[in-house]
Amino acid sequence: DAHRERAPKGGAGAAGGDARRPGAGRAPAAQARRFLLTPLAPMPAPAPLAGVKVVEFCQVAAGPFCGMLLADFGAEVVKVEPREGDAMRQWPPVNGGYSENFASVNRGKKSVALDLKDPAARDFARALVLEADVLVENNRPGVMARLGLGWDWFGPRKPSLVYCAISAFGQAGPRSAEGGFDLTIQAATGVMSVTGEEGGAPVKCGVPISDFTAGLYAAFSIAAMLRRVQAGGPGGTIDVPMFATALAVAALQASEYFGTGANPRRLGSAHPR
Repeated sequence: DAHRERAPKGGAGAAGGDARRPGAGRAPAAQARRFLLTPLAPMPAPAPLAGVKVVEFCQVAAGPFCGMLLADFGAEVVKVEPREGDAMRQWPPVNGGYSENFASVNRGKKSVALDLKDPAARDFARALVLEADVLVENNRPGVMARLGLGWDWFGPRKPSLVYCAISAFGQAGPRSAEGGFDLTIQAATGVMSVTGEEGGAPVKCGVPISDFTAGLYAAFSIAAMLRRVQAGGPGGTIDVPMFATALAVAALQASEYFGTGANPRRLGSAHPR
């Protein structure tokens, strides 16, 4: 039985056994039964995303956090950085030449530095993606297409590709061309308006909730579309706006507004109920 261990030769209780060991002094048969009923540790299962290849064109937080989550679940993630590197590589604290902040959202990845405006580098990046299952990017809408790396180029050549774009306000709409970062998204969605002490000024969350929420939604959506592809369906594009995902996790406050007509208010550390 693969789940049982053999009793060692001359187990405890046999001549020469160590009286200080657990079970010492027992009859050999009883000691053997003790060993035979001890299960072996289960063999580790393959990681859920083992075999999935991801190419990440992201900087700073939201996109890199998404790529890191995919790597944590076993995907092979290649991060494409500009020649000067991801801007977050310069964020303190820096120890031994490495940013701890950068490492916190980029573990488990490989990296390559490319000038994507150079045709040879662009062609290299295209080749990477054509061998991959997933592309994730967090540039402003239109940037990847101008570089020749948009869905309009990859879609006809690799319809099974999962193409995920993270941005401030989405790929279409009146604010799609605008940039944004965690603080501005917290303000625009009203997250700051319900954070802080009652009667006080709006306060941003102590963690970059808008960045990490977008990364979480992106990783979950990618995993869902990969399941469709593995079942024989097509790939496609995933649009992850930071604005929408921050609103999504404010569901309780949004439902309070639509249910009562009153603006949710800051409560400090008090429970709303």
